[in-house]
Amino acid sequence: MKLNLLTICAFLFINQPLFASDHIDGVPSLTKHEQVDLTDLYVFQNGQEKRNFSVALNLYPGVGESGHFSSKVQYNIILRPAYLNSPGLNLVETDGAQEVVINCSFTDPSHHSKSHDHAKVLCKIKKDDVVINSVSALVENIKESADGNLKVFTGARSDAFFITREHFDGVTQRKSFLSPIDDNLMESINVLSIALEVNMTELFPKVEGQLLAIAAESFTTEGGNIEVLDRVGRPEITNLSLHSYGKSQKLKMKYNQIEAFGASELYQKDFQSRLISNISAYDELDGIKNWDSKELERMTALLLNDYLVFSTSKECVQLENDFLSIEKSMFLGVTSESCGGRKITDDIMNTLYSLYIGGVNGDMTQFLSGVSRPYQSSSKELSDSFPYLAEPEPDSFWNIKQKLLNHVIKKNQD
Repeated sequence: MKLNLLTICAFLFINQPLFASDHIDGVPSLTKHEQVDLTDLYVFQNGQEKRNFSVALNLYPGVGESGHFSSKVQYNIILRPAYLNSPGLNLVETDGAQEVVINCSFTDPSHHSKSHDHAKVLCKIKKDDVVINSVSALVENIKESADGNLKVFTGARSDAFFITREHFDGVTQRKSFLSPIDDNLMESINVLSIALEVNMTELFPKVEGQLLAIAAESFTTEGGNIEVLDRVGRPEITNLSLHSYGKSQKLKMKYNQIEAFGASELYQKDFQSRLISNISAYDELDGIKNWDSKELERMTALLLNDYLVFSTSKECVQLENDFLSIEKSMFLGVTSESCGGRKITDDIMNTLYSLYIGGVNGDMTQFLSGVSRPYQSSSKELSDSFPYLAEPEPDSFWNIKQKLLNHVIKKNQD
């Protein structure tokens, strides 16, 4: 494992400031608070109780043994009912009037200590700014609300994101798509995680069995006002989709500072232009033109409504890739039989490669991403119970890795 860690560190040090998913993707203030960097958002039916859904928000990639949540950074996980805007457009819209916000804030009395024994989290569920449920817990502990409708865990977990570096480099540099290689760049890297189990029926009784949308943001109120520092909905909207090819990366930073469901009209044309340019280039990698201009405009508009869409009535099948399945069905004008959202086991890179390179009907077996499940190349396994993410990776190299990650962070501020 140590040799693999050194290999990863060397790659991070000498290569361009591209990492993975939404890891280190042009977020302001990263050198001051690594805790603002959101990496992945997951939502899925846990299989034990159909009304309950599990949500995991990961942050602080490459967190070391002394890494901790910060009292200066808060997190909002935002849910809204979702529906079709119109049969003609097949675009997803959300109902802000029924918005639910889960806010998590931390105290860190053991600042920069290896022990989280005294650090606490407070997660509050708000509807119309009224707190309807809450859980206060010690970090690294699981605690449930008195009514059982909210369960919380916060702490270090092994990063579940999986990606093959060679594929990612080939696509983002618009060169090629290589044959599958079992080489998980994210092996042995830890993150901090906010894991929740939420009774969706309790939160949205009027839309039971319908679609919901979810996104998250990190923010600070240090200056007296709320300042959004990073956001995440669908994975890879920044590093793969808004990736700059020979241009400034500042557009990604602008994107990250927009509220999770906030209006983005100011830079919308710039975002869509970059997205169209990238997908058009990715489309050429297989030598076949799969996107026409009108379809690509519709798809990029859908993707820029940046939130995961999931169904509260469809069962999640563990071995199926459900990510983007609802959106693709809407795009095609057919009914989705998928739960949507994003499970920890979903191969989202495979889904995006097949979509961007092969079109909306792209063959997912043609654009395999090399690593087909979390921890494929290590002994780690996902848990069968809450919080589901694997235990953190113990390693003495964290300090070295964090220094190299900070080097990437500083370069990526351009």
